Amino acid sequence: MMSLIPKKGTVYVVDDDEAVRDSLQWLLEGKDYRVRCFDSAESFLNRYDPREVACLIVDIRMGGMSGLELQEKLIEKNSPLPVVFITGCEQGVFPLSRQGNVADLEEERRLMYVGITRAREELYLSRARCRMLWGQTFHNDPSQFLGEIPTTCFETKDATGRIALHPIEILHA
Repeated sequence: MMSLIPKKGTVYVVDDDEAVRDSLQWLLEGKDYRVRCFDSAESFLNRYDPREVACLIVDIRMGGMSGLELQEKLIEKNSPLPVVFITGCEQGVFPLSRQGNVADLEEERRLMYVGITRAREELYLSRARCRMLWGQTFHNDPSQFLGEIPTTCFETKDATGRIALHPIEILHA
């Protein structure tokens, strides 16, 4: 049965991980968004139409052009994309830590700052309290960068988006 209700705006998903693209497409189409997926920043830029009402979900670390480099290109083109989502705001993810090696903390902080300052109207920062990796559940502490943002600058909600949490709960949950 075809819906007579028009779809919401377009969501562009740019990620080099096909499983992430497929999952986001499934989730967003289930909420009646039009979704256009791209496997690289370059392929997105080749097809991007700035006249379209849209938002962008982009992976920060991809082969080729990074998510932040893509944002810089969009700013150069006076892109109207108004919202920024930064996911993975957990220790070990952002800032990145792999096999016991911590990424350059100042570079990671700069990446977070650049992402935050790209928001024109709204900014969403999210984190997973736990993740399933390699068949194991890992409980995650929030990124230390969240603790550097004054609590008066943000509002926190649980995963349903309905229950407002005190900022301390988000940082210590």
